[in-house]
Amino acid sequence: MVRIEEDQENIPGYAARLYDKLARDAIDTYYTPIAKEIAEVLSYGKLLDVGTGPGYLPIELVKLKPDLEIYAVDLTPELIEIARENVKIARVNINFEVGSAYHLRFEDDSFDMVISTGVIHDLANPVKALDEWYRVLKPGREAWVYDPTLIVPRKKIRFWYERLDGEELVLFKEYAKRIPPIIYTTEELKKILNKTKFKEYEIKEYEMGGERELKIKLKKVPLQKV
Repeated sequence: MVRIEEDQENIPGYAARLYDKLARDAIDTYYTPIAKEIAEVLSYGKLLDVGTGPGYLPIELVKLKPDLEIYAVDLTPELIEIARENVKIARVNINFEVGSAYHLRFEDDSFDMVISTGVIHDLANPVKALDEWYRVLKPGREAWVYDPTLIVPRKKIRFWYERLDGEELVLFKEYAKRIPPIIYTTEELKKILNKTKFKEYEIKEYEMGGERELKIKLKKVPLQKV
């Protein structure tokens, strides 16, 4: 399987506004349904969104559960800037900051849940990242990871082409060439997860927003007292 390098993992700054436009189109069909799933199991406490992009998932989530204390990180400074603009428009409170999936600034056992959407397939070292998410997660709590089974479906490409103007289309094509379409099968994911510190996990494949999606639940099992 072709892998990208760590310095290619973030959305390039030149594509941030384009990515925001495409992500905005997915609020109702993708981010809102995921937010509702999370809201069913978590009403308060601290939540971390890794690879938040323009921040639409945590924004939709805090609208449903305003008592949540949400932190959201992304490696692209331009996307964090956009996320801060979006949160002001939404008039909600979320802590957005630039950060790496591999090196989180938070202390051990800090969060009641860690979430991530569309990130795992872009990571050069997913085991290292997942172990870092394990570190900041409270014992007994879960990380929920969503990843597509197909990076860019043909019908989605056609939809995006219709939405983009000339300059945006050039940027989209340039970005598409930069990162190859990488996907994981369930068996490939199991091999990765078995190398992490998470000892309990569940993988489901289902439909989200008209596309096939993998949902991974990983539980941080409390250490047994001797």
